[in-house]
Amino acid sequence: MRNARFFFVVALLLACPGRLFAQSNAYPLALTEEERILQEAESYQAPFGVSVGLGQTLGAATFNDNAGVRRPSLDMSISVSPYWRLTKLMRLTAGIGTSVALVESYDTNTTKQHQWYLSDLSLGLSHAQLAKIPGADIGVSGQVSLGFPTSLQSQYRELIMAMRAGLGFSRAFGPVYVSYGIGVFKNLNRYTSPTLSREEVGDHVILSHYQGNENLTSDLVALGGNNTSFGISNSLLVSYYIIDPLSFTVAYTLSNSWTYRSYSNDEYASEYADGGRGQRDSHSGVVDITYQFNDVYSLGLGVQTVAAPRTADNKGWTFPFLNFSNDYRSNTGIYLGFNAAF
Repeated sequence: MRNARFFFVVALLLACPGRLFAQSNAYPLALTEEERILQEAESYQAPFGVSVGLGQTLGAATFNDNAGVRRPSLDMSISVSPYWRLTKLMRLTAGIGTSVALVESYDTNTTKQHQWYLSDLSLGLSHAQLAKIPGADIGVSGQVSLGFPTSLQSQYRELIMAMRAGLGFSRAFGPVYVSYGIGVFKNLNRYTSPTLSREEVGDHVILSHYQGNENLTSDLVALGGNNTSFGISNSLLVSYYIIDPLSFTVAYTLSNSWTYRSYSNDEYASEYADGGRGQRDSHSGVVDITYQFNDVYSLGLGVQTVAAPRTADNKGWTFPFLNFSNDYRSNTGIYLGFNAAF
């Protein structure tokens, strides 16, 4: 295992925080998880380090046979995650990334061609083994982190700060590594709805939404929508080490979040809708194969899907590892990620 071994892992760190400290699988597979963590800690003496990731994702909707609804997409992302090792098993970490659409379509949502997007900045404290469950050989890891609104989306949603915490439970069964994680987060937003400044967008842009604008100040306009207040995620990850440098991984994450505002159920509501606080659910599936060249470089190839758990009519479930249920766009991407950990 290794730190940020492929670029999609950012989405799984909260749910499986123990993976922050896994930097190399170049150890005998018969080791227990505790022995593996301790050997990895011993092998890296430098108090400072950095992980750099470069990835490309090809959207599966690129291959839609219907030219009228085809959504070609090819994205590139770069991530940088420096760390400071406080103890053998505890790290202070930071992380930020950027991405760009190399191939653009209707779903790209950029204001100019080949626009680079910055992610939110994160600062975290992680411990690879807070405890060990007696008799079960299960290691317990933990992480707390703060997120800051350096991305355009978070600035649009008036995010002040995001707070996250997570626990991971992991064990090795010979060549198989199993990890379950649970994480919670709380957003601190200035307003319950996204906003825009008239001065920033200019007089040539008319700000409107279907429920009507709300003037918060003489310059600031609330455009509707409902910012996310808090949420929880559960993840399960299984890795199989085919040979010492080659591993096959399957991961699943279910996320549930709730908004600030509540809505009553009136005569215009869908028959499937429930009144009360808004809830947003999503699940993600990853199938990945990674080759670790040495203690520094690794290459991962895989498929990732992020979608709502239920279909649009709420009568069925979406498959979390390949989702082609929507004819207009696909939530599945094929990625290739290169990582270097120094």
